[in-house]
Formats: sequence, structure tokens, C-alpha cells
Amino acid sequence: IKLPATFGDITISEYLAWQESPSLTIFVKDVSKLSKQAHDKAMAHIAGLMKQPTQKFFAKITVKDKKYGFVNNWETFTTGEWIDCETYATQDEPLKFMCVLYRPIIDEDGKNYQIEEYKGEMHKDFANLPASYYLGMCAFFLRIRNEYLTISQRSLMKEASKMSSTQSGDGTTRYSSWLAKMLRRFQK
Repeated sequence: IKLPATFGDITISEYLAWQESPSLTIFVKDVSKLSKQAHDKAMAHIAGLMKQPTQKFFAKITVKDKKYGFVNNWETFTTGEWIDCETYATQDEPLKFMCVLYRPIIDEDGKNYQIEEYKGEMHKDFANLPASYYLGMCAFFLRIRNEYLTISQRSLMKEASKMSSTQSGDGTTRYSSWLAKMLRRFQK
């Protein structure tokens, strides 16, 4: 049997299928012909790979000799694009979500590039991309979220410091209590 050697050899569709229901049939056509020992060894190998995902963000990817770029100008992101992103993220449609964010590059100059206008198209070939592309995109958003939370916490602490120096007594206590609640909410 031929199994993925590294996490980079696992496609998005294989990764998503494994997350839904771990099974060797995702990678091997006829599992029934394997010995129990070979089956267990293969399952352990795949499970080990899934525990070591690659999460590097890729701003540009190539799909069947066509270059795609990640959205690089959020100011021009349309309401329709936001709605589709929100819909696909909440409905657990990762390939459709990727199609909103990665679009064909129409002009490129070194690191700078311009992508095609969003048309709501589904690129079926994305399913065969390495899963690390999808996880890298997710890592991008997690990094942005964490940066936002850090900045928000600093801002709240600065405001709390200003408020406590200008207030005295019960007002400071109430404000400190409110601030503690806000910080706990941001840390979730």
C-alpha cells in the first residue's frame, strides 16, 4: 500500500474526511485485503501525521499550473465576499471559504499581485491541494485574532489605568470589575 509519507502529502479532501471520521479507506482503496497488523500500522502512521500538521501561511498557491493569490487588499473586500466568508465558515464549507479568499492572479510584480474579482466560483481542484494550504489559511486568521486580542487587552489596561487615576472609591471598584469581565471575555 502507498500512504502519505508526510503531512504535506495529505490533500485537503483527505484531511477533511479524516477529521469527520478517521478511516484508512480514505487512503487505501481495498482495506479488506490488508492484514490486521498492516492495517493497524497504517492507521498509526496516518494518525501520527495528523498530529503534526503544517500550518505555514501561503499567500500564493499554484493549482494545475494556474497561480492563485490570497486576498491582499481587505479595503476592497465587498459585502458579498464578507457574507460568503461568514456563511462558508459557519457552515463548515472550507473549500468554498478558500475559493473566496484565493483567486486567480491577473497581474504580478514580485511579491505584489492583483487577483481576479470575486465571482462566487468553486474551484474543484482545491480539494486536491495539500492540507497545509488550508491549515495555513486558518493559522493566518488565528494569528490576526490573537494580535487583535493582545492589542485590545493593552488598550483596555491603558484605559483602566487612566480611569483609576481619575476616579476614587466605589467607581474604581466597579470599573475594575467591569474590566476583569471584559478581559476574561477576550481570552476565551
